[in-house]
Amino acid sequence: MLPTILGLLGIAAPASDGIDLVNGVVPPERAVPLESMMGARGFGLAPVWGLRVGRWLWESSPADHLWDLEADPAEEHDLGGELAERVEHLRRMRQQIGIPPNDEPEPHDQETIAKLRALGYVAAGSSPGSQDVRTVGLEASNLHSDLRAQMAKGDYAGAEVFAREGMERYPRFLDLWINAGFVAVGLGDLTEAERRFRSAVELAPDHAPARLNLANVLFRSRRLAKAEVAYREILEDDPKALYALYNLGALLFDQGRKAEAAVPWRRFADLYPNHPSTAALREALADWAVPDGSD
Repeated sequence: MLPTILGLLGIAAPASDGIDLVNGVVPPERAVPLESMMGARGFGLAPVWGLRVGRWLWESSPADHLWDLEADPAEEHDLGGELAERVEHLRRMRQQIGIPPNDEPEPHDQETIAKLRALGYVAAGSSPGSQDVRTVGLEASNLHSDLRAQMAKGDYAGAEVFAREGMERYPRFLDLWINAGFVAVGLGDLTEAERRFRSAVELAPDHAPARLNLANVLFRSRRLAKAEVAYREILEDDPKALYALYNLGALLFDQGRKAEAAVPWRRFADLYPNHPSTAALREALADWAVPDGSD
């Protein structure tokens, strides 16, 4: 990458630093490694490793897939089961680059995990599974789309069919668990909604939407003490969490705890002055807030 960037700037790069992909000559047999964790993080599937060499693209996800990109640029004819020797050759080349296919990365220490998470590279709790991305990834995505389409029509009974199938077939699919929770809410089954949102939190303990929706179900179920704890824990991690601020205020206000409710509601109004609820909140706070914070 460095030679390419320097080349675009008109600066000569050291000969040993790689290839200028814009102005230089790329060797036809140059090995280009690939990897992806999207399926692992979003769907609970396996990580993807692979290698592109000339006309050949090999991928392990974790089943072996192989395409001849000159004859089949759309990757419609998988040759992974037919050309075992070429697959093995590409696998060995990929291993020599440094990240062995079909193996999960070495675990990091907690400090490194925290840094990666801050950069958006680690979804806590959503460790990779073993299902093949090419085989089931599209199926899982299509099923999830069908579920959401039924929800959009207000057909929660129809959505429930897809939700149950998805939870059984793809038990590590985080977004599906969350939408399955919404389906249960739509059906009026708050106990099942809580179970589904809690399962989502177990998959990804730091996932804000999963935690918020679990707190909301606890609030709606009138399990107020647990809901309050959940909202406060969310706000400890993110003091600007919009819905946690608003809903915590509503929960406290419902219990007659006006002075306590004023704290998150004032912060909500200060942080989100253009939110549709802010004007009414400011008016209410002006009516009943007093200097000493008592009711």
